Amino acid sequence: MKITIDLLDGTGPRDYSSTIDAKHPLKIVRKLNEPSTCTFGVLSTGTSPTLLRNSRIVVGNDSGVLYFTGYVATEPVLEYLGAGVEGTTFSAVIFAISDELLLDRQELSRSSNTSGQPASTLMSTLISRAGGLLQLAGGTGSPLLGRFSPQETESWSKNAQVVASTARSSYRALNGSVSLAPIGTTVHQLSEADGTLQVQTLTAAKTKMLVNDATLCGEEEPSAYVTELFQGDGTTAVFNLTAKPFTSTGSGKTWYQDDFNSPSIDTRMWQVVDPGSHLAVTAAGLTFNGGSGIEGQTYLSSVNTLEIGGSLLLEASGVSLGAGSDGLLLSLCRGASTEANCFAGFRVKQVSGSTCLVPVVGGTEAGAALPISTGNLYTLRLRVYSVEAQRVLESFYSLGDAGLEQFGGNLIPAAASVLMEVQETVNGIPGVATILYDGSISQAPAVCSLVLASSTSLTGSLRSMRVWERIPVWVQVEPQGGGWASKRVGTKSTDGDCKLDSAGTLRFFAGSVPPAGSSISVCYRTRRRAIARLSQPASVTAESRGAIPGTSRLTGTLTRPKARSSADCENGALALLNTSCSRSAALEGKYTMAVLDGDTTQADVWPGDLLAINFASGAFQSDVVVREVKLDLTPSAPELLQYTIDVANDWARELSLAVSSAVPADAWIPQSPDIPVLSNLPNLSAQVSGGTIAVDAGMAPPTGGGFEVRRRDWAFGPGTDSDLVLRSPVQHFNIPRWAAAEQYYIRMYDGSTPPVYSRFSSAVFLNLPM
Repeated sequence: MKITIDLLDGTGPRDYSSTIDAKHPLKIVRKLNEPSTCTFGVLSTGTSPTLLRNSRIVVGNDSGVLYFTGYVATEPVLEYLGAGVEGTTFSAVIFAISDELLLDRQELSRSSNTSGQPASTLMSTLISRAGGLLQLAGGTGSPLLGRFSPQETESWSKNAQVVASTARSSYRALNGSVSLAPIGTTVHQLSEADGTLQVQTLTAAKTKMLVNDATLCGEEEPSAYVTELFQGDGTTAVFNLTAKPFTSTGSGKTWYQDDFNSPSIDTRMWQVVDPGSHLAVTAAGLTFNGGSGIEGQTYLSSVNTLEIGGSLLLEASGVSLGAGSDGLLLSLCRGASTEANCFAGFRVKQVSGSTCLVPVVGGTEAGAALPISTGNLYTLRLRVYSVEAQRVLESFYSLGDAGLEQFGGNLIPAAASVLMEVQETVNGIPGVATILYDGSISQAPAVCSLVLASSTSLTGSLRSMRVWERIPVWVQVEPQGGGWASKRVGTKSTDGDCKLDSAGTLRFFAGSVPPAGSSISVCYRTRRRAIARLSQPASVTAESRGAIPGTSRLTGTLTRPKARSSADCENGALALLNTSCSRSAALEGKYTMAVLDGDTTQADVWPGDLLAINFASGAFQSDVVVREVKLDLTPSAPELLQYTIDVANDWARELSLAVSSAVPADAWIPQSPDIPVLSNLPNLSAQVSGGTIAVDAGMAPPTGGGFEVRRRDWAFGPGTDSDLVLRSPVQHFNIPRWAAAEQYYIRMYDGSTPPVYSRFSSAVFLNLPM
């Protein structure tokens, strides 16, 4: 065993192997997805170099195996041993933490949620956000995470633990780099037959009862798709919605903000591709100085991706553009930073010799070009709304009898409404914003990168940018005579027309009050607690014993990954049942073994490895996950490394999936396991004419089924007809009106017995005179 300490005083590493105090032998503790620790004592005299905090520790052997690398975390504790020929002797007891200590001491830069990215990409971004003091080694092809929300108040290692554990992977920091690999990438074969298994040092037990019926709760989720209609009278500015709209935990938060007042572009936030040095931060902010002349070769895009769900407001202010400019600004792109990949954004181009701004939607230019004046400042705003707040389902990974499986992780298709505006400022006075585009796209991408600038030949500057998540609602007004126009929901500072609070009060600002006789449409979602209950019928049957039922229930709340929807809860329950029904999944125990230092026949063991145990005479064979490894150096000749290995499978101890026993007070527990559901009707539309509501369900009914209309939600199904309005076997149908204020809930059903319905209703709320 070789132990070196670098005091970082310029003299380099020193070998301390011969000075280890036998009273405080070397001990290394490794835990799954946590920093490793190393403790030992060093004999020291008055003439020895002073060991200080932050000294570099490297523990390895002559074969090149590294057992630990890190830094002394605290000042060494000195124990007085007596006086000798060389003077007073002490034992300096050292406590060191592995390399991620460097990252844990740094402040994590502010970051937005990111969706649909591989765990390796998220780990690399975390390293960058903590100053890039280590390198990511390996990790390619790692599992995808549905959504990751970095926590600024937590340490780097706590955030890294969430990424690695959620992806059912293990990370380790060693020798200046961080590696990431799926659980079980390294397998240690321990067999009684060839003598590699020391049976007498193995203890194992099945410590947890199986579960075959799981009810899992999540966060609040959006439920019914509501279109609420009002009529303006020219004076009323306040309208109270019938139901409280869904608001996500991020509503009102600023996910991106950069005032470009640092010496250079912040690469923790932005990916910079600029081979010609055309992008820089100056006193004017982000400054553009031309480009290569080829689209997509010079750009600044967000490191994190944005989920195109709910309501987003993107703003770039203090924009000044020079003559001859060409490129993209404030754009949402999927793939390369080019116009063809732009879902929504602003194109700067030359039209008849003038520099113009042109909206780009769905990869093509849409709307008229707006000429701009060089020297004036502009604010660009892009508002995006989708009825689906969640566009990427969470990914759940678990190991069952059929091996590793993934549940969820798929994308939710959805349309999106887009509103784009430009506001000119002349001599410090902002003018009225000009709407460049007001429309929608039927198939919006689930995630996009924010391309703040893609310069073909841009010149000018951009002072600051922000991205907000708003309360997910979309307001439109149609004056008498026709022509629906979207209204900007926000604040006066963002040139909004109206604002909405979480209680459901919509207030129009002066100058934007809907005129008399106009129609007002408000699209939003109601809310409820996400919950799902699933069972494993085969296991229930197998566990039944005579009059004893075979059901074994669990009720709790998903805490990792967090479930944003009932679909997430269902996938989490599937992942849990995949492992909790297996009799081998609750195995945990300990194994100890002694290895001669330098013995190359026995590989070093790390958390996240698998022990493949084959104990034939005991009829025991299983693969178990290493959770913790303790290495003790025995002071002997030759030196022995004593491994104490703690093992536990997925169900015995949480790994990628974590469930709390707490249940939210507002959770409505299903009385039986959920049945499959049909598609929702997010594109349902309704038009009111006199005493009739003409409905287009937005899709054809299933064979033998149709569309059911009721006066209240969550009461769908045959036999409950007190509030049934009608059932229609066709996509287009009429609902008769009876009063000025009415509520109708609509779901699709099929021809099975009993019928299967949509998960959520589409609702039409009326507040219109008859």
